[in-house]
Amino acid sequence: MQKPVNKLSNIAQPMIPSKLTINFRFGLYNGSMSLRISDKDKELFYLSSTDKELVCAEFPLELPNILVFEIEGKNPKTDTKLSSDGQVIADKFIQIQSMSLDLIPVSEQLLFKILKYTPANQDTTFNTYWAFNGVAELDFNEQTAVRWHLRNNNVFNLNV
Repeated sequence: MQKPVNKLSNIAQPMIPSKLTINFRFGLYNGSMSLRISDKDKELFYLSSTDKELVCAEFPLELPNILVFEIEGKNPKTDTKLSSDGQVIADKFIQIQSMSLDLIPVSEQLLFKILKYTPANQDTTFNTYWAFNGVAELDFNEQTAVRWHLRNNNVFNLNV
């Protein structure tokens, strides 16, 4: 008896992009910083300036991918207000408040482990608070959002 032939197995299935949602908080002292988010192929989001403290960016994201966040527009001499004892009382910054991939929240603790931030002329850190011009990167190194969430939340050992 012959096995049935699956004629669809040789047809490439189109990839359905995931949906990434990022909620940002902007420090608006002396204006706002600009933010450009790109992946390996194209620009996904750009905000040259804003007068809003809270901004939501939502866009499709094909996996696997690496997001690059370009942060600009901060003058360290004029865009931070200090008290007489040197404490910051007003600042220009961008901060990730929350993020979800395919409607599943990404924990703040996880973001602090995987979101690389390199301020201009400084060492790379892992941070969601960007108070200097620089670049941040976030690696979505799995084929699907489910696998990415499982790997990064140590649900299963997916290092195979």
